[in-house]
This record gives sequence, structure tokens and C-alpha cells, in this order.
Amino acid sequence: MVLSPSSLVPRKKVALLLALLALALSGCAGGSTRPVVKIGLAAPFSGFDEAQGYSLLYAVKLALQEANQRGVAGYGVELVALDDRNEPATAAQRAREFVVDPDVLGVLGHLDGPAAAAVASEYRQAGLTSLTLASGDSSDGPPVFRLFAPDAAQAERAAEFATGPLGARRLAVLSDAASRPLADLFSTQVRQGGAQVVYQAQIARWQLDFQAEIAALQQATPDLVFFAGRAAEGGVFLAQARERGLQATFLGSSGCDDPRLLKLAGAAAEGAYCLALVPDVAQVPAAGDFLARYRAFSPRPLGPYTAPAYDATRLLLAAIERAIRAGGGPSRAAVAAELARTRGFSGVAGEVTFDARGANTAARVYVYRIVDGQRSGR
Repeated sequence: MVLSPSSLVPRKKVALLLALLALALSGCAGGSTRPVVKIGLAAPFSGFDEAQGYSLLYAVKLALQEANQRGVAGYGVELVALDDRNEPATAAQRAREFVVDPDVLGVLGHLDGPAAAAVASEYRQAGLTSLTLASGDSSDGPPVFRLFAPDAAQAERAAEFATGPLGARRLAVLSDAASRPLADLFSTQVRQGGAQVVYQAQIARWQLDFQAEIAALQQATPDLVFFAGRAAEGGVFLAQARERGLQATFLGSSGCDDPRLLKLAGAAAEGAYCLALVPDVAQVPAAGDFLARYRAFSPRPLGPYTAPAYDATRLLLAAIERAIRAGGGPSRAAVAAELARTRGFSGVAGEVTFDARGANTAARVYVYRIVDGQRSGR
């Protein structure tokens, strides 16, 4: 059974959504007489993933507020926040809206891999810097930059962990269409390591009935199931699998690094493993000051990508400032060139160094386990 996002998530009042977006659109320039430039944020502000979108919004606004208090090379910076719903077609339209505004010097966001892939050519053709928070292929190249580890790194980490510490020899793989490249890379890695892939199948987004897949898995008798997809489906699958008696270890991709996995799977999530592209910043001593400032500033709870969004904003603002100082004024080309020079940036969520392809060579892949209903270790 497949349902649409709107059938799973109640719609928010339009007035509330417009009010919150107006808050973003107003920016943080403080109404001064300084010249103004803009940055964009593309994130889901409606639908199933809206909570993630708003946690990004407030992280970006916090970084902007701090920057505008001192000014960015004599400029104020305003934020243009647009809802891409984590959907490729909507994301492409939002990208075109950013592109046609000459004051927008860079865009943050696009959390969903397919959405990020759909907009890369739009930004490249316009020479507009994009700093995406989605995983996926790292070969885009400037002005498109990726903060997180690519699929190849995630597949390698998953395969090493599954066949090493977990000792799995018979593995099954489930994925949605968007995560199929990751699933295929994982399968190749485990086979090269001498393990077997005894079952592999593709599921649908918003799928709610996994009985056919579970029956096939019970016949295949895997030690471990690698689920390359989102928490929306992963949590439902995990609950149904445990209910049907499937005891194979669950290892989710970074798409399952989401509190909703626990909500959907409930007690069935106990003992499950997930990959993550971000450390648990609550356990990072150096992040304490950021956490205190974010909680004082934002009415929204911290999400998995809140700290990276804050780091990404600081990175983009630093590139804008250097571009203005070097050239006597802002330009999109100069911002992209300055961001490409980023080396050894120390952020709340980790270090950032971009290579010639716009990939962060310092990006890491973490693993955690759900113990007593909480994420443990990374």
C-alpha cells in the first residue's frame, strides 16, 4: 500500500506557515542603512519533513543574526527561505526563483538527494553557489558543494561495519529508488569482502505494507538487513518485521537517522543500527555553547541537520565576506571561488575542507545503535 505525504501528515494552518516564512524572508539585517545581499535556504517547510526544515531555518537565522550584529564586510545579509517540500520538481522551481534574483549570492539546503540532484544543473548554469545538505554523488563540482560524505563512503562504512563488528555473512538489501545507487554500492562492497547478498529488492516511497518483502526475507534467512532509505519507510518496515518474527539485524542508511524511526518502529527499534552523517552534537564538548544559544533562540527542537545548517551558513557568509573584501563588492563567481578555497574550517558538526569537486574531504560516516529507546554511540 502506498500513500501520499498529505495522507500521512495533517496540514498546518496556512496563516501559521505564512507567518513563519515571513519571519525568514524578513532576514536579520536589522533595518540598517547598510547595503544588503541575500542568501537562500531551500528546505521542506510543509509535508512529512517540515520539522527538519524548520530546525534548519532557525539554525540559519541564528548564524545570520550573529553575523549581522557585526556586519559582513560592511553589508547586511537577508535570508530568502523557500519551501521545496523535499520534492525534485518543487526544488527545481525554487532553484529558478533563487537564480533570477541577482542579489542572492548563495543557496543553502535541499535535504533530499533527488531534490539536490534536480537542482544542481540550475545552479551550475547560473554560477550560483549551492551548499547542499543532502548525501549522494560528490562529483558535481563548484559552484555546487556538498557538506556530507558521498554514497560511496557511506556504502563502504556500512559494509565494513556489517561484515566486521557485526559479523554478518548473509545480507539482504532494501532500498527506495532514490537510494538504489547506495544499495548497489553496498552490495558490491560486501560481495568483494566475501559475504553473500541473499536478497535485494526495491520498495516505494510511502509504502506501508511490507508483508511481501518480509516473507521473502524469511525464506532468504539473512543475518542482516541493510535498509537504504528514509525513516518514513524504515520505521514501518522494522515494526512489521519484528512483529512477523524476523530477527535479522537492522542497519539503516543515513536516511534513517531521524527521530521518526523510533516513533514509527516503537519498541521494535531496540538494538537497531543506523548510519549518520553528523555526530551527536549533544555529546561534543565544543558544541555546548552553540546548543545553549540555539535553544535560547529557537522554538523548534534540535534536529539531525541543525548544527550542519549553522556551520554551512557560517561557511557561506565567510566566503561572501572574503569575496567582498577582495573585489570591492559582491559577485556570485567570487563567492564560489572563495568557498572552494575552504580548508580546515572547524564547525560545530565537524571539519570542512573542499576538494576540486566541491566535496568535503573531512566528512565522516558514523554508526549508532538504539539502546533503551535512545541513540547510543557514533
